[in-house]
Amino acid sequence: MALLYVPHYGKLNFTRHGVLTVANSRARDVAPYQGEVLGYGGFLQTVGTVAGQTAIQIRNETKTPDLDYFIVLPYFTLTGGGKVEGGTLIASPTFNAGDVFWLDVDAISTAPADLSFWLTCRFFVSQEV
Repeated sequence: MALLYVPHYGKLNFTRHGVLTVANSRARDVAPYQGEVLGYGGFLQTVGTVAGQTAIQIRNETKTPDLDYFIVLPYFTLTGGGKVEGGTLIASPTFNAGDVFWLDVDAISTAPADLSFWLTCRFFVSQEV
């Protein structure tokens, strides 16, 4: 028997209910398999009350040192209608099975709340052939 790595597609999901604050509005997910990040998306249910940005970072805390997955942070604005804007992933956004990811709020507008964010991933699942 040999192992064959078959790609499967899915998401790592990050949800935070309530009003967001810098640094402690964290949500986490664990990678079920080895894989790579292909894209991302997200929205704020409540964008905030004044102009400004709510910027986030996805951090892999299993790496030493922690690995940030965005070199340009994605953000949400009042004028953007709550949808994620901007953001640039690192050159090789890969991970291992069991890696722990955190969504970390790095900058904030006034009173944003109820965040949903996801990473679209290709997971490499081993199957015996």
